[in-house]
Amino acid sequence: MISLALLLAAAEPSLPEPQAPLASLFTTDDYPKEALRADEQGTVGFRLAIDTRGAIAGCEITQTSGYKSLDEATCLLLTTRAKFKPARDAAGRPIAGAHSSRIVWRIPEDQSPPDFSKFPGLEAGMIVFATCVMSATVARAPSPPTTDDADVVLNSCVAQRAQLAAAWPKDPVIDTMDWLIEGHRKNIERVLGILRAAPKQP
Repeated sequence: MISLALLLAAAEPSLPEPQAPLASLFTTDDYPKEALRADEQGTVGFRLAIDTRGAIAGCEITQTSGYKSLDEATCLLLTTRAKFKPARDAAGRPIAGAHSSRIVWRIPEDQSPPDFSKFPGLEAGMIVFATCVMSATVARAPSPPTTDDADVVLNSCVAQRAQLAAAWPKDPVIDTMDWLIEGHRKNIERVLGILRAAPKQP
């Protein structure tokens, strides 16, 4: 009976096992930039094909988050970072297998400020942004500020960004402009309030 029990136990094949929790492979720095700007969040279901060495042989999205950037980032990060113990057959030999799970993408409420070193065009971009803000404000003067002012400024900066992108599509200033343009409406209104309250030059 003992030898039979041991034989039955040895006959059980094993599934692929991740060497580290898959969620630990994701950090806030991995959040797709375009998804952050658009405040996109969601859950991505996936199925990984694991080869006999424990390497990722393929990634399939089984449940979309509804956002292409989050779905693509999930497979990209998993295929480049995840490592598995391969599945084994009844004889203990490594075989190909699969692993299915989900990853939840959530933007932390207390997210730290962006790494400005990633914006080599930060200084020039902020100058351009400030210029378009002031230009739009002057264009509205001397009428009193309204809730529509934020839209006026935003549209002005979007137009300025489009002109820059057409002339220099790969310039890092474009990334900075994108980040600034996607700022909250309240931030833009705050800038307008400061400019309106500033003493007028003689």
